[in-house]
Amino acid sequence: MESHKARVSMLAIAIALSACASAPSIETVNPNDLSDEQAIVAFTIGDLSYNAGCIFWAQIAVNLQSVDEEGYGPRVTGLFGYTTGWSDKQGRGFTEEDQAQVHALVVEPGDYRFYVEPVMSHIWEYESRPESHTFGIGPGEIKFVGGIYATSCKGSVEIRDTSSRDVPKLRELSPEIDLDQVTVEIVRFRMAED
Repeated sequence: MESHKARVSMLAIAIALSACASAPSIETVNPNDLSDEQAIVAFTIGDLSYNAGCIFWAQIAVNLQSVDEEGYGPRVTGLFGYTTGWSDKQGRGFTEEDQAQVHALVVEPGDYRFYVEPVMSHIWEYESRPESHTFGIGPGEIKFVGGIYATSCKGSVEIRDTSSRDVPKLRELSPEIDLDQVTVEIVRFRMAED
C-alpha cells in the first residue's frame, strides 16, 4: 500500500513539472496551414527505464533546446520518460509497443538538440550529459526525428528509427495532418563533452 501511495505521489510531482512545457502541441494548430514562423518537430519518448531494465523510480527528463550562434539557446520544453507502472496510460499518440508516447511540438524554425537529465533517480550516473546532435527544421516543415530510449541505467541514451510505427500516430494527435508532408531525419545521441 505504501509503495502505491509513493508511486501516486511521485506521479503527481512529475505531472506538475511536465506542465511547465512552453511549446504548444500539434493539437493546437492546423499542421496544413503553418506560418513562416512555425514548424513541427515530432518525436517519441519511450519508457526509458523499462527498456533499460531499471527500477521504476529511475525517471529522466527529455528536454528540447534551441541552439543559437553560441551553441545553446533557451530550453523549449521539458518532457518526461515515464517508467514502468506510469506508462500504462492510454490515449492519443500512445503506442503499446515499448510503452512509448508520441509528441509533436510547434516550434520556431531553427536548430535544436535534445538533452536528458535524471529527475528522480539514484542510479543514473554519468559525468557528461547525454545530448543529441543538432538538427535543423525549416519554416512550415513537419519533421520526425526518432524515438528516444535509454539503453542502460548508467545514462546511455539512443534515438531509434521508429518512424514506420510512430509517424502514423501523428494522425491521432491531429487528424487533418498530411502524413506525406512529414520528413524523417533520425538524429543521434552523444555525450555533451564530445
